[in-house]
Amino acid sequence: MTQRLYTLGLLAVALLVFPSCDPKGPTRQIQVEAEVPMTKSFDILLNVADYFTIPESGMRTLRVEIERVLYQDNVSWSVQESLGATNVSVDDIKSLRLDKISIKCLNPTGLDLSILAPIRLYIGKDSRLFAETRVEPSQTDVIDLVLYEQDLLPYVSVSELPIMVTSKRASIPDWPNPDVKTIRVQVTFTGTASVLTK
Repeated sequence: MTQRLYTLGLLAVALLVFPSCDPKGPTRQIQVEAEVPMTKSFDILLNVADYFTIPESGMRTLRVEIERVLYQDNVSWSVQESLGATNVSVDDIKSLRLDKISIKCLNPTGLDLSILAPIRLYIGKDSRLFAETRVEPSQTDVIDLVLYEQDLLPYVSVSELPIMVTSKRASIPDWPNPDVKTIRVQVTFTGTASVLTK
């Protein structure tokens, strides 16, 4: 009797210590954090018409630092598409770091964007200053901006991203075509996302 109770006791302990080896039972999924490159480009129109507005005759003006709004609107925004992985859930994205912002002139072709510098770029409903040009480039249709902010994680789940582009240039002395009042540019965000993969 004692031997039988001893055997039953050992069997009970074994069942508690060793889990079921049934392959059909639940298995623990291991998640690994990986870095995924992000690239997002969008075309916008910069409105430079204000530079050609002639003030009323006799109007006295105070010389102050002017920041002209060239563009302000929402752009289509999908982090999954920018990662090239539409099957990634926004819940799996643990961080989204902005590494670079560049602005390329598309039309008029070859326009030197330095005529608008310094350029500032704001993001979000609260218009946070993310980047600007500190040093004016020379004879280039592509400008890389200096970053002040890099955290894009608050904007992971939105479908539209508020963008504002401004210029602190007071005037454009050498505008090549007086009839053209808009500039089509391509803004490109380059960054890195930290994503949990299974």
